[in-house]
Amino acid sequence: MCEIMERIAKEERNEGRIEGETRINTLYSILIESNRLEDLKHATKDRAFQMQLMIELLPEEA
Repeated sequence: MCEIMERIAKEERNEGRIEGETRINTLYSILIESNRLEDLKHATKDRAFQMQLMIELLPEEA
């Protein structure tokens, strides 16, 4: 039973990781398409700024 629970937890972590990667890629695509390259550079180095941009540009997913 414990092995099953561990497998489920691992799958959920993987799904969360993939979802997070998808959100980041969507954000970066929006910044590129909007020619906000300085914001893109800043977002790759500053997690708080990245989250601020997600709230601004991906409000339905926040």
